[in-house]
Amino acid sequence: MMRYLFLTMFVFFTVFVQAQHKPEAVLANELYDKIEQRNRPSFIVYWNPNCETGEESLLEYQEVINTYSSKIDIYVIGLTNMFDLIADMSKKIGLDYPLYYLGGDKSRSLRLRKEEFSIELLRLMKQEGEDFDTIYMQDLDHVEQVNDIFEVDYTRLNALFK
Repeated sequence: MMRYLFLTMFVFFTVFVQAQHKPEAVLANELYDKIEQRNRPSFIVYWNPNCETGEESLLEYQEVINTYSSKIDIYVIGLTNMFDLIADMSKKIGLDYPLYYLGGDKSRSLRLRKEEFSIELLRLMKQEGEDFDTIYMQDLDHVEQVNDIFEVDYTRLNALFK
């Protein structure tokens, strides 16, 4: 009987832990709903796991997660159709945090899906603009978009919770 109980607990634990690491497809309206419901400062960043610096970038986001996730919500959105690649990289570096990838019709190009996602998310946030690479958001009334800068701005991050 005890052996059965331990086996059941082991299977449950293994499945539960694996489920935590599965990247989640996300649409702009779904991300907006999460942000609105959580009502916390947020850091939103696109990440390209397919590029040669993909793992290096994820390591930097892991540092952000380890340092700031108790104070702000962090949304790392992979620009890929290969969610297994995200899961493998996450597992390789030991990242225990939810990651996302662009949802929507996979027959459409990633560039087009990113563009549509950005436009829709900014519209929902009542922000001007058509594209972003990173968003630093204190609340829905204080949103700062950053384009063409692929490094984390720790000054902006620290300003989110002051």
